[in-house]
Amino acid sequence: MPSEDPTQSKNRRRRWTGRFNSRYESIIGNLNDELRGGSEFRPQNDVEESLQTADFREWFEQQLEDEVVEPLPQRAVRNGAHYTADYVEEFYRTGLRLADEDIRQAGADIPDVPPEDVASSELHQERLRAEYVEVYQELEDVARETERQATREYRDAVGAGATLAATLSTLKDRVRKVGESRTKNLTHSYGTRIVNDAVVERAHELGIEEIGVDVETDITIDGEPLQEWAAVLDEATCDQCRALHGNAYKVSDVRSGNAPKPVDDTHNYCRCRFIIAQI
Repeated sequence: MPSEDPTQSKNRRRRWTGRFNSRYESIIGNLNDELRGGSEFRPQNDVEESLQTADFREWFEQQLEDEVVEPLPQRAVRNGAHYTADYVEEFYRTGLRLADEDIRQAGADIPDVPPEDVASSELHQERLRAEYVEVYQELEDVARETERQATREYRDAVGAGATLAATLSTLKDRVRKVGESRTKNLTHSYGTRIVNDAVVERAHELGIEEIGVDVETDITIDGEPLQEWAAVLDEATCDQCRALHGNAYKVSDVRSGNAPKPVDDTHNYCRCRFIIAQI
């Protein structure tokens, strides 16, 4: 039956959202200190607009690198050296645990091995390396978009002769609406993807040929309905997710991209997950 939290990661999603977004809150604090402290980034009538904007952009980019991205070489990211690897591993282990619980519930007798030990095999390590890179690159993309929009707002504020208070308010709003909002989506949506990838890889590892989908029943974000999915049918499940429920998909098709996947083929913030119902 559909459940409210198929990926069993609701608390993890909230905790990691807070961890990631605290980095953007640090930037907001630095913005406040820098602009109110009489720095060169205060809107100035006697300095050319383009120079003010260029200096602000350089400073803001550095803030994002220091507080959010913490850039590393691609090889190091792939090897799990970036701080986001902890996030990836936690959700992946959750998926492995759920897969093994499914398998036992289906009647198979498999060894009780901790998820972290299961994840040590080359099959899972290869999948994890890909997850590390995907999450890191998305984190970079969010930071770049935050920089782009914040720089635009700063330029417009300087050009319009906006007050310091108005400029600060606009910049803080951009950081929260772009950086924090998109990072929250990253945390939630990639969390679901990673859990599902772990289930699929575990099924493949054990020679299981078909999997089903456990769909979410309540499409909300922090208690607010996700309005773009208007159809509320049986147990408040959206059309995209409801279409997945009750179907069986070949593991090989899911791995090759020839079968639908939660998030990729439903919507952001999706919580559906693949289940192993038959052995």
